[in-house]
Amino acid sequence: NKFTYSLVGHSGDGPNISFVPFGKPPQNRKERLQVLQKMVAHSQFCFSGDHTLEAAESAIQNVYETFNDPDERSASFSATGNAAEDSDATDGAQSGRRGASAGGGDPGQHFVFLLSDANLRRYGIDPEYLGQILTSDPAVKANFIAIASLADEATRIGQAMPPGTASTCLDAADLPQLLKSILTSSIDN
Repeated sequence: NKFTYSLVGHSGDGPNISFVPFGKPPQNRKERLQVLQKMVAHSQFCFSGDHTLEAAESAIQNVYETFNDPDERSASFSATGNAAEDSDATDGAQSGRRGASAGGGDPGQHFVFLLSDANLRRYGIDPEYLGQILTSDPAVKANFIAIASLADEATRIGQAMPPGTASTCLDAADLPQLLKSILTSSIDN
C-alpha cells in the first residue's frame, strides 16, 4: 500500500469522530457509500459548536504517534475539517465535519489536512493560535483548508496563518487537485 490513512471528523459533538480507522479503508463502493452516509448523518444530527483546535491537536498527535516507529517507512496524511452547523449551509460534499489521516511512502512524511467551514470567528478561535498548533510538531506538516466561508473570513484566516499552512477551496470539485498540489509541493521539498 502506498498510503495509510484515517478519516476523522469533528463537530459540536467532539474533536475525534472516527469514520475510517488507520489501516481499515473501505474495500468497495458499498463500504465507501456507507462511510459517506455516516458522515452525512453525523452532520445532520450533531450539536452546534466547534472543536477545530482540539481536532487539529488530536490529528497531529495521532499521526505522529501512529507513524513514529523509526523502522517503519511511511508517510502519513491527515485531513480533518468541519462543515456548516446547518445542513443547508453547504453542499452535500461539505455537509459534515470530516478528517483523514494517511501514511505511506518515505519516512518522516506526515501530513494533517484540517478541512473547515472557516467559521472560526463565531467561536472565538484565533487563526494565529490555530497556526501555532498546525506548526507545533516539525515531524507533521499540517494544512488548514477552508471549504466554505462567511464573507471574507477564509481570506482573513489565511492571512493570519503561517505561510504554506492555509488554503481556500470553495468548490468541492477542486479539492482533489488542491490536496494533490499540497502533497506534491511538500514531498518535493
